[in-house]
Amino acid sequence: MGILFRHAQEAERISASGEEVLAEIVRQVPELAGLLTGRWLSEALKVVNIRGNPALAEDLSASLQVRAADLPELLLESGVAGQEGDHVVVGGVRSEDVVASADQQMVKRLGGLHILGTERHESRRIDNQLRGRSGRQGDPGESRFYLSLEDELMRLFGARPKFLMDRWPEDEPVEARIVTKSIERAQKKVELNNFEMRKNVLQYDDVMNIQREVIYGERRKALTGENIRDTIEDMQEKTVEAYIDRYCPAALERNDWEIERLYHALKHLFGVSSFDDYVARDELPNHGRADLRDLLLDAFRRAYADREERLTPDLMRELERWRVCEAIDDHWMQHLAEMDYLREGIGLRAYGQREPLLEYKREAFEMFQSLLDAIRTDVAEFLMSVPPEFAETVIWQRRQQRVRAIQMRRVMLVDEPDAPEAAAVPQVETFQRALDKVGRNDPCPCGSGRKYKRCCYATEHAV
Repeated sequence: MGILFRHAQEAERISASGEEVLAEIVRQVPELAGLLTGRWLSEALKVVNIRGNPALAEDLSASLQVRAADLPELLLESGVAGQEGDHVVVGGVRSEDVVASADQQMVKRLGGLHILGTERHESRRIDNQLRGRSGRQGDPGESRFYLSLEDELMRLFGARPKFLMDRWPEDEPVEARIVTKSIERAQKKVELNNFEMRKNVLQYDDVMNIQREVIYGERRKALTGENIRDTIEDMQEKTVEAYIDRYCPAALERNDWEIERLYHALKHLFGVSSFDDYVARDELPNHGRADLRDLLLDAFRRAYADREERLTPDLMRELERWRVCEAIDDHWMQHLAEMDYLREGIGLRAYGQREPLLEYKREAFEMFQSLLDAIRTDVAEFLMSVPPEFAETVIWQRRQQRVRAIQMRRVMLVDEPDAPEAAAVPQVETFQRALDKVGRNDPCPCGSGRKYKRCCYATEHAV
C-alpha cells in the first residue's frame, strides 16, 4: 500500500514515517524501514520525541542507537538488496531472536515484518526485493511507502490524478489502491524507457561487431599461417577494378576517360617491375572497361609471378602474411577512431528529420568499404613495389622476433632439473570434517538459540 502526499514537503513524510515507526515499536513489531538516508530516521524519531545518534561505521554502514530505556537496539543497514538509500531493522524484538526463535508463533502474533519506505525505486524489481523481506513462505507481513507527487519518479513518468487531488484536502495524505496502480504504471514507463535505451546502444554496437568479425577473420588467417594466396589474388583484382572505376568510370564516354592518369597510377603500382614490359602504353585507349580489366589483371598477375619467382614462393607467402597483418592493424586503428567520431555526432541527424541509426549504418558501411579498399591497395602496392633485398630483411627480422619470443617463454617456464623435485612433493591429505559445517547465520550448536556468529563463532575461530 502507498501513502501519497500532494506536494514534496519533507516534514510531512518525516513526521508520518516517524509516527509509524513509533506505533510499530509500541506494538513490538519487527520493522524494516527503507529510508533515503540515515538522517531521515534521526529526524523521524525526533518528531516523536525519540533521540537518535547516527554514526558512520568503518564499512560505510550507518548505525543508530536509540537512547530510550524502554526501546531495544536499533540496527541500520545500508544498501540492502541493491535498494538505494539506508534501511533500518527496528522493533521490540531483536532481529536475531526473531529469526532464531524456536517459537515461530510469536512472530506470527506480532504480525510479521513491517516494511516502511519513503520513496519508490524506478525499478519494480528493487522494490519487490525490499518487500520480499516480509511475508516469505507464507509468513505474515505488510509494507507501506510514503510518497509525493513531486518525487522524481512521479513527476517525470507518473500520471497525476488531478481529478482526485483537486477534491482532496491540502494537508491530508491519500491512501488508496489507485496510488499503487499509478506508481506501477510510472515504473513500467521507466523500465520500458531503459529497455529502449539499452536496445538502441546494442543496435549501434552490432554494426561494429559485424565489421570486427570480418576484419579479425582475415587477420586470423594470416596469423595462423594459412595460405592466403587466394586472398591476395582477390585483393589484386579489387585493386585493378578500383583503378578502372576511378579513372575510367562507366558514367563517362570513352573519350572522357583519364587514360594518361591511369597509366601513371599503374606505373606507380607496379613499382620496381616495369609496367611497359607487360602492357604497351598505346593499348590502353583501345579497350573498353571489361577488356581493359582483363588486360590489366593479366599483366598484374604475370608481374607478380615474376616477383614470386625471384623471392621464392615460401618467402613470398611469409611476406604476404606479414604485410596483411600490418595493413589491417594500421588501417583498423584509424577506422576505429573515425567510427567513434561518427558515433558522437550522429544524433544531430535527428534535427534534419533523419533516423540517426539508419544514417549511422549507412555511413558505417561506406567507411568500412573504404577501409577494405585501403587495405587491398596498401597490400597490393607493397608487394609489387618492395625491393627483394628489403623483403628478405623484413622476413629475417620477423623470424628473429619469433625466436626471441620462444626463448622468453622458455625462460619463464620451470627448469627441467626442478621438475622431479616438484613431482616428489608429497600430496597433502584432504581434511575430513567429522561434523557438519555450521553457517554463520545458523542457530548455534550450543543451544542458546542465538545465531552462531553472535554466540560461539568468535571463540572457536580465535587466532
